[in-house]
Amino acid sequence: MFWTPILSKTLIQIVNGTILFVFIAATLLSIRHAIVTFINDRLKRRLHIVQDMNRPGFSLSQKKVTVWLIIFSALISFAISFIAGFTGWLEVLTFIHATHFDKGDPIFGQDLSFYFFKLPFLQTIYNAFFVPLFLLTFFTALFYIVTGVLRLHSFKLWRQNSIEVGVTARRHLALLIGVLLAFKAFGYFLDIFQLLYSVHGHVVGIGYTDLNASLPILKILIVFSIIGMVGFNF
Repeated sequence: MFWTPILSKTLIQIVNGTILFVFIAATLLSIRHAIVTFINDRLKRRLHIVQDMNRPGFSLSQKKVTVWLIIFSALISFAISFIAGFTGWLEVLTFIHATHFDKGDPIFGQDLSFYFFKLPFLQTIYNAFFVPLFLLTFFTALFYIVTGVLRLHSFKLWRQNSIEVGVTARRHLALLIGVLLAFKAFGYFLDIFQLLYSVHGHVVGIGYTDLNASLPILKILIVFSIIGMVGFNF
């Protein structure tokens, strides 16, 4: 009762933080060249920095940027995992030590243990990674816009040449959006089972509207998310 929560929280924080660190560091290091170029060239020209003839010119090296990006990635990822470790440790333990009830629900045929042990764990995984990935994708796109790598010529995105973006940046954003859509499809999949917990008035559980309207819509959203994921990466 004393060591199990402490060790579980610590282990979860390490695993969760490492996974987030890989995602964040890989993304930031992939835009490292754009960061160096922006600071050394564009920002220097915009601020009209006048260099002293007797002093070396202002220049930010790739090595310095790499070190700072790794430090920043570690701080952000383990700060997020610190919070997640204290909120999801019990769900992880119940998932690991799950036992079958040998009785299925009448709608989806899942063993009842799925709703007690596995669904909360899967929901914790989704909540722990979706928001950081969304913010990572958003700020990456924002950085490309600020640095001029991505240019919006028109807000009517369906028109030809409305967006101008470099090949590397396009592939990078496509990968991030693809991963984000994959997680979103996973979230819709979990929402299907959450319908059993829906509340309408004084009735608890899946009702006629959930079964005939909400359930088909969630399945359609899953298909659209998968199509979008595939479309962005081909």
